[in-house]
Amino acid sequence: MSRPKPQVRTLQPRMGTIEVGRPIGTLSPSPAYRSWYKTARWQKLRAAQLQREPLCRMCKSRITVATVCDHITPHRGDPILFWNGPFQSLCVNHHSSAKQRLERGGKQRGCDESGIPHGGGWSNKGSEP
Repeated sequence: MSRPKPQVRTLQPRMGTIEVGRPIGTLSPSPAYRSWYKTARWQKLRAAQLQREPLCRMCKSRITVATVCDHITPHRGDPILFWNGPFQSLCVNHHSSAKQRLERGGKQRGCDESGIPHGGGWSNKGSEP
């Protein structure tokens, strides 16, 4: 007795589209400025910044070595801002989370040095007699 052959069927794509013919989740071409990060000029600029400011600017309660030269003002492809800054040194965690959230219009999480939450969602009105 022979085994029945498995039936193979074609499944419909499960991804929507954002543009005609481009599935959601596909990468768009990288902007031209991304190649600037691979140049010797950027590597020298980055090294100089990390030497000037070796600790993460956003790490307040702990000492963390900075590994990212961050553009304080997002350059968005502007070569003047890209090459001239201003810059700050950040750890990978702050550059990849807190800084990106702020640039996208999000709120800063956590508290300032005095313990007051960032974002102004707290008030001490009425707490005094």
